[in-house]
Amino acid sequence: MTYSCSDFQQDVSNLMLDLDIIKGVTLPDDVEETTKLVQSGIRHTHIQAERGRLATLFYDEVLASTETFAGIEESHGAPVQGDVFYLFGAILRGGHIELEPHERESARFFRSLPSGEKWMEYVQLTDA
Repeated sequence: MTYSCSDFQQDVSNLMLDLDIIKGVTLPDDVEETTKLVQSGIRHTHIQAERGRLATLFYDEVLASTETFAGIEESHGAPVQGDVFYLFGAILRGGHIELEPHERESARFFRSLPSGEKWMEYVQLTDA
C-alpha cells in the first residue's frame, strides 16, 4: 500500500487538530483550504515558539545579571522587579509595557542586559 500526498495531508491536518494547533474547525474537503488552515497553524505555532524563546532568553539574562529575583529588588528596587515580570509577560504575549518618567530605572536595567535593545522593543516610554 502506498502513502499518498492526500494521506500525508490528512495525517498532518488531523495531528494539528489533535494538538489544538488548528482549533474549532472541521477540516474542509478542499485540499487548498485545508492547506491554508495548516499553514496558518504552523505560522501561529512558530510565533508562539519564538516568543517563548525570547522570554526564556530575557529570563536567563535577568538572572545572570542579578543571580536571583530578590537580587533585582536589592540592586534596583521593587518597581524594577515588578517591571521585569510585566516585561516577561509582554514578551510572551507579543505586547509591550509602558514606563512613565518615574520608572526610567527599569528602562536602564533592561538596556543594561546583553539583549537590551531587543527588550526595549517591548517597552513604550511615555511622557505622562
